[in-house]
Amino acid sequence: STVEAMENYGRDLGIAFQIADDVLDIWGEERTTGKSLGTDLEKQKLTLPLIRLFTTAPDSIATPVRRLLTEANPDNRRELRSYLDTSDALEYSWDRAEQHASMALASLDCLEESSAKAVLRALGHYVVRRSA
Repeated sequence: STVEAMENYGRDLGIAFQIADDVLDIWGEERTTGKSLGTDLEKQKLTLPLIRLFTTAPDSIATPVRRLLTEANPDNRRELRSYLDTSDALEYSWDRAEQHASMALASLDCLEESSAKAVLRALGHYVVRRSA
């Protein structure tokens, strides 16, 4: 039904947005995003890039990353990023965000062409291409 399709669109777009936000919090630039970065690190949030690192990295990398997370120091962002850069966490996270955005866009197939559908489609593309 259309209601289910819109529910799927909202869920998948929301997941894509959150993953993109998690990536920007680590790899983004404050002057580009216009917001404070490293806030997930300060709050010790376990985001998809970190989950990917912990599930694929050897202990020699995972252990110091855990230490950085428990310190909750925003200045640790650069060091954390260097560990994440040794993994596929960035690519994996973007791939997952794009996958969810694609699923959201596919949910729009049941709608007739309209300006509303065009806006929803544009939003679906924007979520994974934004820099802020």
